[in-house]
Amino acid sequence: RSRDQVLNSLYQILKERKLKLDEKSSTNEKMYFTPHYVVLITDEKLILDHVVMEFFNDDPSQLGVSLVFVQDVMQSLPEHVKTVIDIRDAKQGNIILEQGELVNRQFKLNHV
Repeated sequence: RSRDQVLNSLYQILKERKLKLDEKSSTNEKMYFTPHYVVLITDEKLILDHVVMEFFNDDPSQLGVSLVFVQDVMQSLPEHVKTVIDIRDAKQGNIILEQGELVNRQFKLNHV
């Protein structure tokens, strides 16, 4: 299946990055990985049984990955989510949580 092909490839990349990160952990040097992957998860059930969840259950940002969870209910989001945006229509939204801080700030969406 294409799901397994994509997730297996991503898993191998993240595994290699984690090894490099662990090797550098003795130094204070910050590592940055490129490319930076943005993974959109619209149905978590489709990936729960995959080994890539080993990296997705925690914050994978230090491995050069950002996760975007699309959920109807905020309580359904994983615990490690630090920023929550609520978009109700095509014109505006609310930043509920930003970097772990409750902000509840409105913003307007830019359209091109």
